Amino acid sequence: MRYTWEVTDNGMNVYEDGVRVAKFEPSQFVHILAELSAHVRWQQVENSKNKFIESRRNHAKKSIRE
Repeated sequence: MRYTWEVTDNGMNVYEDGVRVAKFEPSQFVHILAELSAHVRWQQVENSKNKFIESRRNHAKKSIRE
């Protein structure tokens, strides 16, 4: 499946394989952006946590070898 979208003054249309499957009204844009922003921030925090955990594991493995 291939998803595409277009944003116009009339809203945002989402297409799946060329067939419109969703339409968002312009009044929903602020809410959509807020949700996307919150999700991106959450992902960044999770990625930072995972990198920290991986760093600590690598450090522990290195310490064991020495």
